[in-house]
Amino acid sequence: MALEHRLPQRIRDFIREHHGTSLVKVFYQQAVIAAGDDASKVDIRNFRYPGPRPQTKETGIMLLADSCEAALRSTDPQSRSDIKAQVTKIINGYRDGGQLDDSGLTLKDIKQIERIFVDMIEATLHPRINYDAVISKARRTQSMRAVVPAEAAQWTPDNRGPSTGGLDVPAQQDDEEFGDDHARALGLRSKTRATTRSTPIG
Repeated sequence: MALEHRLPQRIRDFIREHHGTSLVKVFYQQAVIAAGDDASKVDIRNFRYPGPRPQTKETGIMLLADSCEAALRSTDPQSRSDIKAQVTKIINGYRDGGQLDDSGLTLKDIKQIERIFVDMIEATLHPRINYDAVISKARRTQSMRAVVPAEAAQWTPDNRGPSTGGLDVPAQQDDEEFGDDHARALGLRSKTRATTRSTPIG
């Protein structure tokens, strides 16, 4: 197709080299399973890109960028550390597999590429990172701080019990209706009952 559309040679180099001779793992693994999990029955060469391996730094970077971007989008990382772990694994895999041997990329270059990839992928995927749990927790904390216990909301500071819209309800009646346990819990014990209980008999 590149020849048909007369694309420049440099672009054709990128097309041929940006996968190197790497293994198409998903199809290879499917073939092994189909062979009864006997890898010896599967010719691994049939599941490799034809190559060649990247011959320049630029095509080497393209190989790494394409693989990292595709992998990170499919796994949906939740943090920067997740991104870094996957980028490092992918780059080390290509380096250890010899795919970068002809690219001219040095170890220093690769480390710099790794740092830049992590920054760029994090910026690209930032809206996809799920912060719902953090936001939900913050909202719950805020709601809890705003809640006033139902019993406390019913009692007025002058120990007259629940708000009655301006009506004067005697303390004796109030305690009987709502119970002494509510009054004691809120520190609003009835003056009438307290006086009665403290008065000696006889």
